Amino acid sequence: MKKGRKVFKLGIVLAAALMLFTSSGVTAQAIGIDDIIFSLLSETDREKNLSYLSYSQIYIGEGVSIIASSDGLDESKCKYAFYARKAGESWDTLQGYSALSTCYFVPQSTGSYEICVKIRCGLKIYKEYLSLTVTRPIVNGSVISSSYIPLGDHVKLSAAATGGEGGFVYRFLEKRTDEGEWTELSDYSTADNMQWNPQYAGEYDIVIDAKDAIGNTKSKEFKLVVADERKRTPEEFTITVKAPISSPYLWSCEFSDESILKYTVTRKSYDDDMFRPYVLLEYKFTPVASGAADIILTYNAYNGNGCRMIYNIVSDRNLSFTVNSVTGKYFDEKLPEVQQIKRRFMLGVSKSDNEHIWRCEISNGLVIEYDKTATGSNDYDTYYFNALRKGYSTITLTCYSKQNVTDQYKLIYTIYIDDELKVTTISCDGRYFDDLAFPVIVQG
Repeated sequence: MKKGRKVFKLGIVLAAALMLFTSSGVTAQAIGIDDIIFSLLSETDREKNLSYLSYSQIYIGEGVSIIASSDGLDESKCKYAFYARKAGESWDTLQGYSALSTCYFVPQSTGSYEICVKIRCGLKIYKEYLSLTVTRPIVNGSVISSSYIPLGDHVKLSAAATGGEGGFVYRFLEKRTDEGEWTELSDYSTADNMQWNPQYAGEYDIVIDAKDAIGNTKSKEFKLVVADERKRTPEEFTITVKAPISSPYLWSCEFSDESILKYTVTRKSYDDDMFRPYVLLEYKFTPVASGAADIILTYNAYNGNGCRMIYNIVSDRNLSFTVNSVTGKYFDEKLPEVQQIKRRFMLGVSKSDNEHIWRCEISNGLVIEYDKTATGSNDYDTYYFNALRKGYSTITLTCYSKQNVTDQYKLIYTIYIDDELKVTTISCDGRYFDDLAFPVIVQG
């Protein structure tokens, strides 16, 4: 009697399966009549399928692993099938029923996808539907106008992004580097630039966020140093004189105004054998305030054949100096020159030719200066710079194409000069030919 009831129930299932097999709604998702039968037999057991994706959102060109998993099923008797379709389209079979419980899927276009994982165990099928979003990666090309400004000046923040899905909105954030709280300068909007005037000196972190139409975001971080005018870095210089090695103390230095300049003196030996009886005295001067002062260097010889040299120096509010005049006598020789303390460094880039032209820009001329460009071998040009004083600056090398204005390459170096005029590269940004590694800064 029980056997007859089972046959009767199976007949009902088969009849229903045959009727459903002819309808378009089932054939869009089912592979065959046995699949329909197994689906009907498993109506109450779908919760057993615990399949999942390695990622629910990926970028175009990437792939996702679909992992079939279950609870309470005998895996030795299970077979697995995987299907996918883009929203509004028909199903594609990624992998028919097999013992493989993992399938790798690489979508060919962006959009929303539905993934179906079927686990067949005995006469039952357990289904699980999963969602996958495929987008274009966002490239955040935002920039700031300078990495170093004096207190009271402003910095321009310019947002730009490509890729993603749909139009972009931008957000601007800042915080003091030594603090933990971010301040929102501007919430998400279509405005792609703003000017910001920091109220305090110090080092700041700046973030520009770009968000596309479906909510994906890409951030870009920057460093900004706001210099306190009361803590200016002076433009130092030297005057080097010679003296008999037995009596260097006969030289003396004095100022007409000691509030403008201070100095230290270093004794150095001559490398040239011809001048072994002499010693070099290097006077290093540091402006400490704005104004004008005379540097008076005097050599009081016992025989009366002394020297007296007067250098009139003007220091501005940035503690940069200017030599206003030089008078006096230095033995029977030309008066020693005022030499700014500087240290050279260089960058080598692909040589300019008939197709491309390089242009160099410096954000803070108080910290570094552009020296010259030398054409070298191996198809490279070398750009020379001088480190002048402590601080931050940005060097931007832009390569312009004569053929196509959009075909440009840009190298952006944010650098820091320390007290010893040593150059440290804080960050590199931009784009070099065919994504080649950026040229490195070499201290000369």
